[in-house]
Amino acid sequence: MERGIYRPWLTPIAKWIFLAQNWAMVEVFIIGVIVSLVKIAAMATVVLGISFWAYAGFSICFTLAVASLDRYQCWHRIEQLRAA
Repeated sequence: MERGIYRPWLTPIAKWIFLAQNWAMVEVFIIGVIVSLVKIAAMATVVLGISFWAYAGFSICFTLAVASLDRYQCWHRIEQLRAA
């Protein structure tokens, strides 16, 4: 969309993104992970490795990216490209 070229796969991908946006719940999962780590830490030694920090970073980036995506502006731009 940024280049101003319409691709036939653009509409189905946009539909999947907006459908997945409602079901992603990445922030809910990270809260569950943190609660689980706190509970397990009472019973054993817990070391937060690279995988935890990578997922925490992914959660933040994904949440910010989805929150800044304007659905109506995106569809308007796809319709403009399709008409051109």
